[in-house]
Formats: sequence, C-alpha cells, structure tokens
Amino acid sequence: MVIDQAAELPIDGARAMLNHLRQFPTDATRPPDELAEQFNLPLAFVQNILTNANRPVNREEPVLTRPIHFDWPARTYTRIKATFARLSLQPVSLILATNIVTLLLVLYFGRVVPSTAKIGDVRVDLVGICSAFFLAMVIHSVCFYRNRRILLPLQTSFINWAFITGALSVGVLLSPNTPPQGAAMTIVYLMIGIFMLCAGLAAVGAIIALLGSWGYERAMEKRELQFSRQDLLERYFELQSRLERGTRGQRVYHWLEQTTFSRWFRRWPVPVVVTFWLLIQVTSMVVSTITGAGDSRGPSGTTGAFSPLGVAGTIFLVGLLAVELIGLSLFGFLSRSIPRALGYGVISMVVTFGASLIPIGRYGVEHALRPENLIATFFFSALLVIFSGFAGLAGELNFRASLRGNVDRNDPASIMAEMLRIQWRLSEDKQNVCVLVVDAAKSSRMKAEADALDAEYSFRLYQEWIAEQCAGLGGKVHSTAGDGAVVSFSTCESAFAAARRMQTDVHRFNREDNILSLPFQLRIGLHHGAVTAQIDEVEFTEVIDIAAHVEGRAMVGGIAVTNDVVACLDASLFIPLAEEVDGKQLFLARNPTED
Repeated sequence: MVIDQAAELPIDGARAMLNHLRQFPTDATRPPDELAEQFNLPLAFVQNILTNANRPVNREEPVLTRPIHFDWPARTYTRIKATFARLSLQPVSLILATNIVTLLLVLYFGRVVPSTAKIGDVRVDLVGICSAFFLAMVIHSVCFYRNRRILLPLQTSFINWAFITGALSVGVLLSPNTPPQGAAMTIVYLMIGIFMLCAGLAAVGAIIALLGSWGYERAMEKRELQFSRQDLLERYFELQSRLERGTRGQRVYHWLEQTTFSRWFRRWPVPVVVTFWLLIQVTSMVVSTITGAGDSRGPSGTTGAFSPLGVAGTIFLVGLLAVELIGLSLFGFLSRSIPRALGYGVISMVVTFGASLIPIGRYGVEHALRPENLIATFFFSALLVIFSGFAGLAGELNFRASLRGNVDRNDPASIMAEMLRIQWRLSEDKQNVCVLVVDAAKSSRMKAEADALDAEYSFRLYQEWIAEQCAGLGGKVHSTAGDGAVVSFSTCESAFAAARRMQTDVHRFNREDNILSLPFQLRIGLHHGAVTAQIDEVEFTEVIDIAAHVEGRAMVGGIAVTNDVVACLDASLFIPLAEEVDGKQLFLARNPTED
C-alpha cells in the first residue's frame, strides 16, 4: 500500500523548519528527532531533508559530459612568446647561446647521426645540419626584428666570422693532408669566403632589423594619428611641464653629422658621391691590373691570380668593396630619404659603368661592352641601388628614433618641435562657424507650475522642434539642455534665418504641441568666429562662450548678435546697442520673425 505523505504533512511546520534552517544553518547537524519534535513533523521526512541537504557537493563534472578544451596550443605559444620576449631583452647573450647550441647540433649530426652525404672522408646528416642552421637563423631574425638595431646583426656576423674562421683555420693547420706552403693561402681564402658569407648574412639581418624598426615606427605613427583631441592636449601640457622643469641631457646632433665628411656631403652631395665612386673604381682597376687579381693570367701572364701578389690584390679589393658598401651606406644614411638614397645608388651605377670605359690595363670600351661584363656590372649596380635604398630607410628611421630619444631626454629643441607639431595638429581643422544659442525664458517657473511628466514631455518635444527648425538650414545641434541648445552653422545667413524661423514658429508650437500652461518664450544669441577643431570635439571654445553671453543679453522674443555676425549680413537689419559683451559690440535684430 502506498502512503500519501504529502496529504498528512503539516505544510506550515515544514515551512517553519526551512526558514529556521536558513537562518541557523548549524542546526542542520542537530539530531533529526529534535527537529521533528520541535516543528511537529514526521521523523522520516526530517531525516530525508537533512540527508539530502548535507550530502557532499560533487564539483567534478561527469566524465561523459565534461567539456574537452583544446586551448593548450595557444597557452604553449603564449608561454614560448613571453619567454622569448624576456630573452630578447639581452640579444647578444641569446645569440651566443643559440650559436653554441647550433654548434653542438652540427657536431651531433656530423658525427653521431651519419647519413649518405659525404664531406671528405666523413658521412654527415646534411638535413639535420641544415635544420640546425635554419632554426638558428630564424631565432636570430626574430631577435633582430624585435630589437630594431642595425648594429646587432653586424656584431653577430663579426662574431660568427671570427668564430668560424678560427675553427676552420685550426682544422686546416692540424690537417695532415694540407702542405705547410698551402695552409696560409687556404686560410686567407677561407677568411675571404667566410667574410663574404657573413657579410651577406649581416646585410640580411640589417634589412630585417630595418623592417622591424619600420614596423615599429608605422605602429607609433598610427597610434599617434588615433590620438583624440584630449590625448593631444594631455601630451602637449606634459611636454610643457617637462620643458619648464629643465633638461636631463641634450643631444641635438648625431656625432656622425659633425664629421667633415658629413659636412661636405650636406653641402655638395652629388659631387661628393661622384668623386667617391670614381676614386674607388679607378683604384680598383689599377690594383687589379698591377696585381692580376681577378685575372687568371696574372700581371705577367704566367703567375695567375693565385700568386702571392694576386692574393694580396684580392685581399685589397675585398677591403675596397667593404669601403664601397660603407660609403654607400653613409650616403643613404645621411640622406634620410629613400628617394634620395636611390638616386645616389643610380649615380654610383652610372659612375661604375663610366669608369670601366677608361683604358687602364685590360679595361676599356671593348672590355666594358662585353655581354658578360655588362650583365655583371648591371647586376652588381642594381644590388648597390637596392642597398642604398635600405640605407636611406635606415637613415630616415634613425632620424625619427633620434627625435623620439631627444624628447625622452628632455632636449629643449626637440620638446619644442614636438609641441609645435601638436599645435599644428590641433589647428588642422580650423574653421569659421556661426554659433546659435537658444534658451527658453522663465523655464524654471514653467517646470515648477506643471506636472513633472507634462514638463518632461513638453521639453522633449521642444528639443526635437529646435533640431527640426535648424536641420533644414544646415544647422548641427552640438549640445542640449532642458532649456535650450547650441547649434552651429557654416554661414551667418543660415544661422540668422534659423533664428527668425524659430521665433516665428514658436507660437504654433505653443498652440499645437506644448501641453504646459505657460508658453515657450525664446531668447537667441549669435556669434561668428573660428574654431580650431570640430566643434563637437572640444569641451570649450570661445565662440560658444561668447554666443551664450550674447543670448543672455537678448530680449524675450528677440535675437541678439555680435558685430562679427553683422559684418557678414546687411547692417540695416540690426540696431546697435551701447554695450559690449566680451569685447564684442551688441546688435538687436529689427525684425526677429519672418515676414
């Protein structure tokens, strides 16, 4: 037999027990029989409640319904990125550590994990070695990009050159297969070859660093362009306070710009570039002719370029190439402009080809016009033009960075230049506007003598009516209050026409729309002047302030204007007053309503 406990259960007692346990939760640990006796409830019912209420809460979701999250790759990437960001703050240490790890991997893949590839008598795993080098280059490239310093890849390449050259030179000297007379020449050519390789890697690293600097500058410029007017004002007064406090240091000119070479280049850029390249090319041709460097026949036709004199000439020409790259870098760097730097590169191309036409040794017109020589000259010159363009980018970015650095160092000239730039930006949107300020006379009394909802309804319709009256004449409402509004117009004619229209149509509004016992009676003031931004973007402007003061002097039902407004309209429409507001003469409209 089933017993209907609900029919026998005292509902009032159950509710009383629940309220008691809610107020005194510790009583849930009391013996069930005490609670049953206190609230006159069945013992089994009370035991059931306490057993279910005191059961432990299983906060673990069931296995079958527990959601599976796949966000571990994102978390892992975030951790790796944060770790690399911390390590990249010390780039030299990171690069040295990467080089050591790469060396260990190369030794591992070269000795421990042999493959089918054979170098000399040793079988090596070329895939593993190339992967180790590629990983190191990726880490270095990211480090160069993040640090944005051109000097870093140059330092890294020099360290790599010295390290690799030293290791290989020791291997050559200790090798039993290399004769003593050939060891020195082998080491020399190893130094030259590895130098060229490291120079190429340095150029790539410098380009990556430049791209990082360019990306940073673009991001900073984009951020500055998104500054609001308030942000610009805060920045301006921050700079002003720093200027008043004095400087910590001054560095207006970079040391490079104080050198004699830089001064000559600033005064005569094209002659300096032409003279430099002509001297370099003629010197290269003379040395090549004397030493036989670059010519397999040698100067005597028998010794060849691998003679000691030819080796010396080759070393000299490599050094001369380094001078060419340094000079071209300086030209582009000092130009601070990519187009000008490219122009200097084109000049170097023309001078290089023109110098090859000079009959020195094997050089001359016939030598220069050979197809293979033309292709080589054009290819090399094109690389120089591209290199010069990157140097110009570096100079431009360095100039911008130096300006930011000078501002950070509180350099007076740089701070004042930045303040001037902000002033220009704040004045970019300068425009002349005519501001109309309208106000309802005795609005406090209108609200006090009316029901609150009636007043809210009528004044809401009143604000919408002002916007409708001005919109047809090009007016833009910028701020509203319960009593009136501030409206801007592009011309005084449209503002004055809107004021007359409102004073005319307000009688219809009071008859048809206003539900208050008192009518709306308007005072309107107009002033014309310049605003240094969009009028709705500024918290204060003198034009609005003067227009509000003029409105306060207007008669109820009238229109008051300043002499600046009268100067744009027919003066016969106004009556001059013998008073001024904020230094402006006041006038009243003879007929404030439309005919």
